[in-house]
Amino acid sequence: MEMNPGSTSLLLPLVVAWPLLAAAIAGVLAMTGCSRRAFDVFVTIAAGLTLAGVVALIGPVLAESRLVGALPLLTGRIEFVADPIGLTFALAAALVWFCATLYATAWL
Repeated sequence: MEMNPGSTSLLLPLVVAWPLLAAAIAGVLAMTGCSRRAFDVFVTIAAGLTLAGVVALIGPVLAESRLVGALPLLTGRIEFVADPIGLTFALAAALVWFCATLYATAWL
């Protein structure tokens, strides 16, 4: 029985790399002394973009049942694989992050 290796996607590594990049940018913003409002807006947009990226992966993953993406590095590459179960967990995590960000922004 031959397995379908899945289609390749650039969106998958971007959805994984974006929160890491956003965290680094948020750290720089906090160190430079930007206003609290600008920091909150940036973090909310970062969480929203992550949630939107995960939601955008739903269609391709359900159509192909497996999505593969690679992030090139200096000495090789990192491969990411998304399947329906993994995407469910990613969607839950992105949704909780977005809701927690909105709650924390309104609370502070």
